[in-house]
Amino acid sequence: MKTTDINTYSDLILRINDLKWEVSIKEEKLKESFEILAKSVSPVEIARNSLQELADNPNAQTIVTVAGVKMAVNAITDKIFGKDNNFREIISTLVVQNIPIGYLNDKLAKLAALIRKLLPENQE
Repeated sequence: MKTTDINTYSDLILRINDLKWEVSIKEEKLKESFEILAKSVSPVEIARNSLQELADNPNAQTIVTVAGVKMAVNAITDKIFGKDNNFREIISTLVVQNIPIGYLNDKLAKLAALIRKLLPENQE
């Protein structure tokens, strides 16, 4: 019904009710959009999505694996040789370079599967 069609009081009441109905539909759509926006910027949601992407990306898995091995080897060599010893850096580099990445990726695939199990499914 257009504004030109309003000739009587009952037409006016019908138009007001139509407008109220349109506004309520738009409010619901806006509310849903806001909830989606709030969920997308949630730190928990961002962390969960990042972990999911990490679990699915083989290149990222390799990078994280190598970084984790470097940290572990550095921690061990720090304990053995002390932090100020240059020999520690040489040993650490040699150990990390000589560990087969394929072996680590095999172990990381199991870890990625575990991460996928811990993450809730996307509920879209």
